[in-house]
Amino acid sequence: MSQLPEGSYKPLNDINESALGWEVPIESVPLPSGGLLYSPDSFFYNKSLIQIKAMTAREEDILSSRAYSKEGSAIDHLIASCTGASLKDIGQLLLGDRNALLISIRVTGYGADYNAEVSCNACGKSCDHNFNLSELEVKQLNIEPIEPGKNIFEFRLPVSKKIVHFRFFNSEDENQIDGEIENMSKMLGEANTGRVTSRIFKRVLSIDGITDRNKIKKFISIMPAYDSKKFRNYVSELEPKIETEVHYKCKYCSHESQIPLPIGRNFFWPA
Repeated sequence: MSQLPEGSYKPLNDINESALGWEVPIESVPLPSGGLLYSPDSFFYNKSLIQIKAMTAREEDILSSRAYSKEGSAIDHLIASCTGASLKDIGQLLLGDRNALLISIRVTGYGADYNAEVSCNACGKSCDHNFNLSELEVKQLNIEPIEPGKNIFEFRLPVSKKIVHFRFFNSEDENQIDGEIENMSKMLGEANTGRVTSRIFKRVLSIDGITDRNKIKKFISIMPAYDSKKFRNYVSELEPKIETEVHYKCKYCSHESQIPLPIGRNFFWPA
């Protein structure tokens, strides 16, 4: 196989080359958004199913690359390598679609069983727990955007009665907002400075037709708490994604709870 330039990947119909009688398996996995929120020039446009090739030693090279790790791009390169999409299109993936592909890719490489350390929020004790990644539910998009093919949705705030147009985050949005919150925390010395308002501001495109970012920011800072909570709940309930809240029962105190799937280094480097 000829060596590819760094960061470029073959389409799947060219990648499954036989070597010593072995061909890399290819699977179809559902995209939570159904591809309905991407522009026509996107690799993911109108695709309800995405073909992914199983992880190979090449993908392990990507995950262990010091250069990719340093620039924080290893996961983007991994998804690109397994789907054949460009890095530009990977950067525009909705967060829910990205997570769904990432978990599916992990399953192709190491199976659905995932063992991770979990701390009980009741007794505080930690233990290893086995999760079945194939049981995670895919939550499909079930709300219409205000225009076909656009990541723009509408919500009426219950107290102020204002009409909000908003969007679901993609991976670039998530990275930017985390960086902005971290910078604010460093400057002001507070761990959670602006965490709620910054995320709402990043998501909101207009309020009652007003798109001026300064006016939107000012309103968000004084919006009723009930409006804020209802808006955040609405987005969370309707966002297309793979459910990563998992059931956990502590073997020490038998406390049961829903916890975020703990994703650490062993997610892609299982023992």
